[in-house]
Amino acid sequence: MSDSRYSYDENAEVWPYFVLTLLSVVLIPATLIAYSRFTAKKETTDTYKSTFKADNDADIQKYRTKLKRNNLFTKLNVFVFFGWLVFAGLIYLITIQEPSADGAKIFDPYELLELPYSATEKEIKSTYRKLSLKYHPDKVHELGNFTREEVEARFVEITKAYKALTDEEVRENFIKYGHPDGPQETTHGIALPKWMVEGTGSPVVVSLYAIFFGVVLPWFVGKWWGSIQEYTKNGIHRDTAGLFFEEIIKDQPVFITHEKIVEFVSRAAEYKSLLPKLTPDDILELLNAHLERKPVKNELDKITVVARVPALLDGFLDIANAFKVPSLLTKIIEVRRAIIQAVPIKSLSNGELYQLPGATDAVLAATVTRVNDLIKIPAAEAKKALGTKDTAQTDNALNAAKNLPKITILSSKFKVPGEEVVPPQSQVHLIIKFSISSPVNTIPKFTEESLEEEETDILLRNPLSNSNKGPKLPYVIAPYFPVPEHTSWEVIVAAPGDKLVDGPVTLTNGTITKITKESKLVTQDDIEVNTFKLQLSMMSPQFLGSFNFDVQLLNKTYFGLDLSLKVPMVVENPPESTETEEDVYDIPDAEEDSLAGTMAQMKGEKVSKKKDNEDEEEEEEEEDFSDIDTDTDAEFESDDDDADFDEEEKKKK
Repeated sequence: MSDSRYSYDENAEVWPYFVLTLLSVVLIPATLIAYSRFTAKKETTDTYKSTFKADNDADIQKYRTKLKRNNLFTKLNVFVFFGWLVFAGLIYLITIQEPSADGAKIFDPYELLELPYSATEKEIKSTYRKLSLKYHPDKVHELGNFTREEVEARFVEITKAYKALTDEEVRENFIKYGHPDGPQETTHGIALPKWMVEGTGSPVVVSLYAIFFGVVLPWFVGKWWGSIQEYTKNGIHRDTAGLFFEEIIKDQPVFITHEKIVEFVSRAAEYKSLLPKLTPDDILELLNAHLERKPVKNELDKITVVARVPALLDGFLDIANAFKVPSLLTKIIEVRRAIIQAVPIKSLSNGELYQLPGATDAVLAATVTRVNDLIKIPAAEAKKALGTKDTAQTDNALNAAKNLPKITILSSKFKVPGEEVVPPQSQVHLIIKFSISSPVNTIPKFTEESLEEEETDILLRNPLSNSNKGPKLPYVIAPYFPVPEHTSWEVIVAAPGDKLVDGPVTLTNGTITKITKESKLVTQDDIEVNTFKLQLSMMSPQFLGSFNFDVQLLNKTYFGLDLSLKVPMVVENPPESTETEEDVYDIPDAEEDSLAGTMAQMKGEKVSKKKDNEDEEEEEEEEDFSDIDTDTDAEFESDDDDADFDEEEKKKK
């Protein structure tokens, strides 16, 4: 019966491997997460660099430096850095460590006899004879560098190896237990010295284990779980989400104003941890000071408050979506871009010029209110309309206006994949073809045929695969906002009467058409065509006819870049097939793996599973066999009838 014992790491050979393994399990995933965050922050997008500096630009730069430092020296990054240092130290320790002589060896008879694994029985016997003469204790007279005990041990090993390959009983022990002597004692290795487990150090080890598994590990797990439960999937505090939801119910969506939205944000639970000394009234005062572009005593507090607002409003937008009121969604987005561009709530109608770098309150009295009109008038008139200080500042504002990402809709329609029309009660997709360019460019009109896309098998299986593609849209020109922010649009589909049908869905990517200053009128070949698709959550109407929907593209960072479209959905029955009933009789269902099967599944029709070749062959054989049997029986019956008829005729004659 095998013995079971514990072996300890007295020579400190095992614990480096043990620690290295545990460290790798945690360190490698942590490194991948840290690397993904680092590369995400390093993404670059071409955008216009404004030379205008806000009055609190020095404080904004301090905040950005602090933010970069905080993002660099995160707990995760510090752990990864020191973790790899420890990892390198363990590797170095393992490489310089010499294995002890009493290390466990695997019994390999071929290795002990210095034979290849393909050796024949004759070669085994011949080799054993030579080695036994060399190491037999009675025949060895000159030991050389070996002791008498080493020679005897070597002779015992080669004898066991020979028997393991030739003797039946010994060979059976070797096959079953891996050793010619049968079962060996089982040792359980502990990667600690014996004194730490069984000696005076035992209480220390037990205490450390108890502290780690009873206190430290539960604390980390509880903190992790608490952080998950504390925030919603949109990244806002659950108390903040509850506040937004309650306020919408209490005030009713249609009666919530822009000022109310700013007030809701000031009461967010996030500010209790970011700025615990400030009350909601203090937060509201800082927000209004930012919107009015007024300095405050502590600019860093104001910047900290402002930097958090877009994320809070994105969460508010998602909560408001449940109430299906497009006007409330529009107000939330307008407040969001007012915060980014530092435009007063009372001046939202003038935000298109107010957002330009260097613009002042003079825009409130200007006769020009649109960017498209501003870039067409002389520079002197533009300077007066914007209230800029000098010509250089005016030129900077005009250049910023010319670099705004204007979106142009090339086509918009509702479509059911795989169908020529929109049938009743079908899954509909809104398809928008658009381009993004400078406001100074005039985009030519496209025909529907030039924008048609080929419905490949991949596109039919995943109709949204080519939607929202391309690089991320440029960073917004916002000198008063402390954090870099990509521009984007929210797409909303509404029915008449301010009823939300679908959305908002964010449009974040697209290739920008870059046109030289000399060329303002371009051709279709110069245009970068982008695609955005939205799968409606509702089915098409069950009645035939034309139904109009309002599609809004609301920019989340700029004023004056919104679009509103009227897109009709014409519901009609599919064209009747020209095939006769005989042509389509007994046609099997389309197979699920085929192109026809994919289209049938999207229409809700039945499809057949792909049959194995063997099943098909068996069915064909059965059909052929049944046909042959039937025909043969009929022939036999016919022949018997003819014979009986001939006999009767003969008797009559």
